[in-house]
Amino acid sequence: TSGGVAVGEADFIREMMARMGEVAFWKLAIKPGRPMAFGRIGNAVLFGLPGNPVAVMVTYYQFVQDALLALMGVDPLPPAERFAARAAFSMRKQPGRVEYLRGRLQRGADGVAVALAGAQGSGVLSSMSEADCFIVLPEDSSAVQEGDTVFVQPFHGERRPSQARYNGQLHPSTDLVRTNEAFIQTCHDLRSLIAAIIE
Repeated sequence: TSGGVAVGEADFIREMMARMGEVAFWKLAIKPGRPMAFGRIGNAVLFGLPGNPVAVMVTYYQFVQDALLALMGVDPLPPAERFAARAAFSMRKQPGRVEYLRGRLQRGADGVAVALAGAQGSGVLSSMSEADCFIVLPEDSSAVQEGDTVFVQPFHGERRPSQARYNGQLHPSTDLVRTNEAFIQTCHDLRSLIAAIIE
């Protein structure tokens, strides 16, 4: 489903899931896509996705897609591809949640950079249609400055730039790499929970 999982007067999906089956989890520390419910009704698994279009796409891409592949018998699931790029933007961020910005990769003689794909509101559909990747900001970060190294997750059809394109310009810090590994482990744990419920 899409919509009806927040805390508004007309949001009934999570309540109905709880009445008819079980809710495994609700609310994620991500933006966009915080109000996402997942559970089971009878033999069916149910994802209650947010109502805003970008939030729907983010949660589908990060969670639902793998669940569908698992239900189709894909084993092991393909890992989420991420690589480093130089930020061509600056912004502040609220710590305590992972943010999925929509970005455009830029390849040049000085390496790979990524810029924001327009306004980043969860209702701004053009930020997805004009993007070719997610820019993944870990939960403990509070700001990005132009020139910082960030991790990007290319949409399907995009290929990871070869190491030669980096030209030695990108050297992610140990802390950033460790943060990225911790984030990937968190996603793996959540996907494992989803897989266990599906089984």
